[in-house]
Amino acid sequence: MGNKSYLLLSGVLLLSILFWSACNNPGSSLEESVEPYLELESIEEASSTTVTVNKGETHGLDSFFAFDLSNIKPNGFVSNGLKEGWCLEWNKPLDSNNGVQTDVKMFNTHGSASWKPANYLMNIKDDLQSVDPELTYREIQVALWSLIEVPAFNIDKALQDGTMPSRMLTNGSPNFNVEKTKGIINKVRNEVDDFVYKTGTPVIVYSNMASEYQDGGFVTGETAWAFSPNPTDGSVNSSISKEFCGNNNLGINKWGWTNGPFVTGDSGSFDIIAGAGQCDLSNGELVGTFAYEYKQNGEFEYTLDLTVDNDYIDLHLYVGSTELPLENGSFTAAPGQFPYNVSISSGIGQTSNTLSQTFSGDIYIAVHLGPL
Repeated sequence: MGNKSYLLLSGVLLLSILFWSACNNPGSSLEESVEPYLELESIEEASSTTVTVNKGETHGLDSFFAFDLSNIKPNGFVSNGLKEGWCLEWNKPLDSNNGVQTDVKMFNTHGSASWKPANYLMNIKDDLQSVDPELTYREIQVALWSLIEVPAFNIDKALQDGTMPSRMLTNGSPNFNVEKTKGIINKVRNEVDDFVYKTGTPVIVYSNMASEYQDGGFVTGETAWAFSPNPTDGSVNSSISKEFCGNNNLGINKWGWTNGPFVTGDSGSFDIIAGAGQCDLSNGELVGTFAYEYKQNGEFEYTLDLTVDNDYIDLHLYVGSTELPLENGSFTAAPGQFPYNVSISSGIGQTSNTLSQTFSGDIYIAVHLGPL
């Protein structure tokens, strides 16, 4: 990932200063003073990032913020472009109407014990929403605040004291499901000890904004989906690829595509694009192709050809008779619910396979990659 540096020494020095300050300032506490990124690894190539901030829905994202990143130097961990953004300091403001933050420093939370609950939440977020499609970014965001150590946050106290952030209220009442949010928090706390950081595990990148503004975060690793391109201009062939964005028939609150139907004897190739928020190809980057053949004997064969270099990528593949997998009677695009999962330990190059299951009749194909 390029040059890496740890801020442990500066953390120790600042800790000493803050301890003296907290003891001599009755209005502060050591817990509230310690910066939550001091023990994290800095991402040198992203130490002067420009972040353009909007609300998530502005870009069709089911997240608190939409972060458009620029000025990141090439590296194998974070990249420029549009990201699902999250608030990491509930008690500070941030301009989310095309607000621009410059010289933002990025920190890697991979391996951090204190950030483990928050990272586990982000790893199970899609699965939670596939089981309960009514969950939105609001429940996820409030759960995230509750799982972060600094600054401390308590749902009941915030509601009682009138300090709940205004975006989580409508006419003074919560616009999120309090009980479901508490259920998510309890689930994470009960299960987090079994969560293990691995190479390539998606984690939060801590984005240190200017001191008067709240710090934010996004999950490293682009998500990528396959679509059928028009041979003339590379746009989405809507007769084959059905987008999730705004598609009430599918009910999927994210970007991406499912493809089909296909009959035995069909073959072809999809383009794979990362970071194409709002199903807008101009937002993303092509990262490979996915060639397929649905053979006359019912076998399904594919070749994934990647043009990106990454230490660890997961291929999540759905092939079936419905447009997407069904979970409790509803379509789900949660990659963890796709029946075929392959871990690819090297980036650029080809991976081929024939599925063990044979198929009959019309089939649909959805291809997801991550993290990139």
